[in-house]
Amino acid sequence: MNITQIFKDITDRFVNSVNSNNIFDQRSYDVAFEKSLSEMKKELEHLQDTYPLFAHHDLSLFESNPKRFIQQVVDNHQDFSLSELLPSGLTCSFDFKKTKVTQPAIINLMELPHLYIPFQADKTIRILEEIIINALLSHPLGETRISVFSFVRGLKIPLIEKIPEEYCQNVGNLQEAIKIVDRAIRQTDYNLAPDETARTEYIVFLGRNDSFTVPQVFENYKYLLSKRNNTGVHVVLVDLFDDSCFSELFPTENCHIIKCDDNNKVDLGERILDYPNLSSECLSYLRSEQSTKQEEQEELETAYSTTPSEIIVPIGTKINTKEEISLKFNSSDFIHGFILGQTGSGKSTLLRSIINTAILKYSPEDLQLYLMDFKGVELNRYQGIKHVKALLVDNSDPQMTLEVLRELREEYKLRKKRFQAKGPDIKDIDIYNQKYPESRLPQILFVADECQVMFAVPHGCGHTLTIQREISEIVNIIATQGRSFGIHMLLATQQLDETDISGQVLKNLTECFLMRCARTDSELLVPDSSELTEKQPKGQACYYHHKELVGKVKTYYVEDEVQLIEKAREKAKGHKSNGEAYFNGSAMYWLSKEGLANVGKQNHNEKVVYVGQDIGLSGHATAFSLHPDFGENILIFGNNQQEQASAIAINAIASLMSFQNGGQDDFKFIIINCLSERQQRSKKILEALSNHGCRIVNPSQSGEILLKMAEDLRNKTMPPMILCILGHERFSEMKRNSQLRDVTPGESINMVNGIEVLGFSDDLLNNVEDIIANQPSSPFKTYHDAFKYILDEGPMQHTHVILQVDKPANILFEGEYGSNATEFFRHRIILRSEDKNLIPLKLSEEIEVQSLSDEEEHLRAYYYPEGDLPQLFTPLLMPDEETLLQTIQ
Repeated sequence: MNITQIFKDITDRFVNSVNSNNIFDQRSYDVAFEKSLSEMKKELEHLQDTYPLFAHHDLSLFESNPKRFIQQVVDNHQDFSLSELLPSGLTCSFDFKKTKVTQPAIINLMELPHLYIPFQADKTIRILEEIIINALLSHPLGETRISVFSFVRGLKIPLIEKIPEEYCQNVGNLQEAIKIVDRAIRQTDYNLAPDETARTEYIVFLGRNDSFTVPQVFENYKYLLSKRNNTGVHVVLVDLFDDSCFSELFPTENCHIIKCDDNNKVDLGERILDYPNLSSECLSYLRSEQSTKQEEQEELETAYSTTPSEIIVPIGTKINTKEEISLKFNSSDFIHGFILGQTGSGKSTLLRSIINTAILKYSPEDLQLYLMDFKGVELNRYQGIKHVKALLVDNSDPQMTLEVLRELREEYKLRKKRFQAKGPDIKDIDIYNQKYPESRLPQILFVADECQVMFAVPHGCGHTLTIQREISEIVNIIATQGRSFGIHMLLATQQLDETDISGQVLKNLTECFLMRCARTDSELLVPDSSELTEKQPKGQACYYHHKELVGKVKTYYVEDEVQLIEKAREKAKGHKSNGEAYFNGSAMYWLSKEGLANVGKQNHNEKVVYVGQDIGLSGHATAFSLHPDFGENILIFGNNQQEQASAIAINAIASLMSFQNGGQDDFKFIIINCLSERQQRSKKILEALSNHGCRIVNPSQSGEILLKMAEDLRNKTMPPMILCILGHERFSEMKRNSQLRDVTPGESINMVNGIEVLGFSDDLLNNVEDIIANQPSSPFKTYHDAFKYILDEGPMQHTHVILQVDKPANILFEGEYGSNATEFFRHRIILRSEDKNLIPLKLSEEIEVQSLSDEEEHLRAYYYPEGDLPQLFTPLLMPDEETLLQTIQ
């Protein structure tokens, strides 16, 4: 559709609207005329916002003389198309902001949708650049995609570097080009993949190579070029060879052939790109650039604003009046904000612009940021900024989201208590900071990009559902009560499908910036807004305050964002950090002296088991002590394919060894190693432990040890002991419940197959032969007998078991889900496993372990102590030999 048709349609609707009312008197006609005129003006305003080349028309003429205005537009643009028409070489003229421009005339791509251009040095590049700029300017932003693939090394189109990649990009390799062609074929067949959006697609090929002769590739290109009717996909072929050769491979009957040789010279006329001011305007429009004023920027870079009673951040200018518009947050009327915009709308740019200006304007003492980026690409740049209290750039773990929100809730509770303690007149943060400036509180801005993750429709069961509910509860608390305590939310997302935003949140969203977005999403946030928001160009937003339209805003854009953030970082030097906690979903921890020192401080230098780090802002270790009490044993179960569970057990032993002081209460350590020969990482570490007082034995050598331990416990002569069983599911003697009497009475006790197996005193070891010889009098006849007794009685005498097994049902290998042996383990550490394996644990709180990550970069586990709540944590990874020896010496 060309510009003539657009205005004709608008005019026809205007006339039909007036005439369809069967009006017979002048007054009624005038009323209907004014109403239709007003509606028509809105459409024209939208047209001007969308198509910058027609923004020079003065709408005041429309108000005074609509007919003359329409005729003027039609006369000026009668040969200029808005959607499917591109330059050929014939020229026409029009005015752009009082500048006379000679613009190439049109090529109709409705019936012949493709272009073939024989190559001739700079002339071809010049034509291509004009094709690209016209194609982009003749469609609403975001509705055109141009992909350029060059088979010729070093051949480039300079203009592409000045245009955002989401609109125009160089394609790096043939595979990517083939993928683009496949996508285009799906579009021509109206069979798009669910995640793809139909756009006008231009595919530019510079040159060709042997890949065109590959049957599958050739057929795809040929099929695409065979499309004659307009499908929204156009191929531009630039051949370096004779066009007759090219026509042998491709059908040219559907292509406009643009020749630029001496025999058929094409006069390009004067181009948009020949006018610096005009091309700057057009490129600025494509980039949606509108930088802040230089003097204002310099002012922000020199000094912080005084203690704020509110946050005020300029975000852009009103389109019709050029008035500057700011985003505000305070305790009275500007509460929480929302930015809604689809991909390519400028949503992320606006969000970052707000953060950038805020950290330049306010000091870390006056502004505290909680940042969540569930896509993980937009807010990562703020790592290390002193204003930031928490930065989450990951969507793999809902528990991490919850931990950050819990910290925010704790801050809310602390402020509430502080205000209450100061008396009834302290009703909000403004009054508090005025009365107590020496202990002023910062404004808190909680920012969540792709926030639909927090508002996902609840699903699943157990612990995951509990997490979702608690997240929703905290967000509701902040939404309804946060403002009085200086806590404000700024949420942003592309779409709101399958979300469940509570009425409490929606009711308290006072600042809404709606960019180009889906109609249903727009209507959810602001009723009756979709007509204005659905087709907005990039970088434009409709700003609503309390659901009332303030105006259309052209948002600010900072070209050198990296430099600006560095200036903010430099400006904050000398200021105290808010203690940033950084979560990127790939935190990895190893046993270290520093970590053990911190654990010792947190636990008053007791002997503790250190297994990992809490997920949260506290930075606390996941550690616990073993007390002489029933059930003080450790069960570790779940996936051990990469020896993650074995690593937890080994770190537990190493941490206990590091706290030994050489006294009588020191533990002795025995490890029954049932791991396979393939698990080499554990093997090397076990060899290192064996050289430092830890006894490593094979399952076949374990019978006499279990018997000795059980008897000593019965006789109350057992020294403090840690018995660790690794790979318990491969413990065949336990699985078969072998007879302990099968041990040969005359075999040496402290040397079995040349390996020292136990560090007991010689006197105690000498009694083992008597125990074995006197087997009938012993109550411990099988492996199960001895092991059960050790689990039951051992902790009372400071003898504890660390059991690593694939699932709890294998603890004693009895029945489908085992016996009640799991009751002997007060400390449970659970890695990724099947949820059904939790059944024998009889947990009071439901958790889901099937979805836990078992990759080292995202490793997660639950520490679930008996009678307490489950705690998600990041386990320590397998230590290396050198680090291990340094920590236990």
